[in-house]
Amino acid sequence: MLSIPLLLHFQRESGIWQDEWTFLLWRDGWSLNDIFGDFNGHLLPLTPIVFNIDRELFYPGATGLLTACSLTAQVAVVWGAFAYARKRVGEWIAAGGALLLLFYGSGYELIVWNFNFGWMTAIAAGIWAIVFFESSDTTKNQIIASVLLVIALFGDNNALVFVAAILAYALFKETRRRAINVVATPLVLFGIWWLIEGTSQAFHPKTLPDWVASMIESTFAGLTGDIGGVNSWGTPLAVLVVGVMIYLFAKERTIRPSLASALSMPIVYVAVVTIGRGGVADPSASRYRYTLILLVGLALAEQLRGKRLSTPGARISFVLVLGFMLVSNLATMADGAASIRGGFAYNRVYATALVRAGEKVATNTDFLSIDPGLGLNTRAANADAYRFLTEGGGEKWAWTPEQLAAQPPAVQLQVQEMVQKMKSQSP
Repeated sequence: MLSIPLLLHFQRESGIWQDEWTFLLWRDGWSLNDIFGDFNGHLLPLTPIVFNIDRELFYPGATGLLTACSLTAQVAVVWGAFAYARKRVGEWIAAGGALLLLFYGSGYELIVWNFNFGWMTAIAAGIWAIVFFESSDTTKNQIIASVLLVIALFGDNNALVFVAAILAYALFKETRRRAINVVATPLVLFGIWWLIEGTSQAFHPKTLPDWVASMIESTFAGLTGDIGGVNSWGTPLAVLVVGVMIYLFAKERTIRPSLASALSMPIVYVAVVTIGRGGVADPSASRYRYTLILLVGLALAEQLRGKRLSTPGARISFVLVLGFMLVSNLATMADGAASIRGGFAYNRVYATALVRAGEKVATNTDFLSIDPGLGLNTRAANADAYRFLTEGGGEKWAWTPEQLAAQPPAVQLQVQEMVQKMKSQSP
């Protein structure tokens, strides 16, 4: 709990940015399409549900509830990873890994941008589903694990990684029955959604090998933050870790169910992300780095099952390496948080300029501001944003004349210049 103030510090000055506009402007109802509609290939009904509740209880995009959901999910991920690893490698390694994960600045996008509470909920619920599944073979635990997988899929369909992890248990006779019992409902529900809403991204197959290599490289570089550049540490660390995992796998005399489950997680994740976003999204995106390094860590914990840091020298070395990773990642987190706050600030300037430009200009300007990645008609998006800011409950996100007058001169000038650009790009 002592980490919460620091995490709140990184999430300070939250606002509207990029994908949030979609759920504020165009998915602000309770229809099945609003809740279950495809979003960049993702199933994430939890996000519009929370945004709608936020709108009803407070105002559209109010940051308090979103931040609470984000921090709750983050803590649940860390505790889940700790619970998973502790029974395999003991408290020292499990606690160290959990601490690094808590402040893993290379994954700042999932930590400091509260919009990503759905993604983090998917990870948290997925890990806890495995923990409950493995704890004992009881009907109660099977039901809990199955419900957690459904919750995970409601957070984001990246949770298919955890469905696959439990499904891997079905490869073995002794765990087949309960694994199928647990994954049946989540798979059926996801299959129905996919048949109705699922889409495939237009990725380019020829680019996939390089895309995958870049994702893996940047993920391992993230262990050292951004010291020395994103890729300078990535390749040797990736070769080292993957080499160790292959060596440990080769030493296994038999494949136990928990090992098959653990190794499936990073493999399935790379496959799912590559199929969905390969050649389209940035392979070094912090959300991919965070998720993949977590899954690799869980797999390594299983491969090192029974190993402990039993000597003072091993513990001191572990603490030193962990300390270096934490310091570098905290620095990366600070930089990442600053960049996202800059995005929030720019969108506040945009919202204020749109209102000050007036309805005639705001609803007809081609000024490009809302996340270009949305692929929507800019003029229509500006018109929708103007209506949201003036009569749709979004008044909070544009400075009033009095509030603008209290801003630094540089900010006031930025608003004035943006108004002029909007007018120049309006017929």
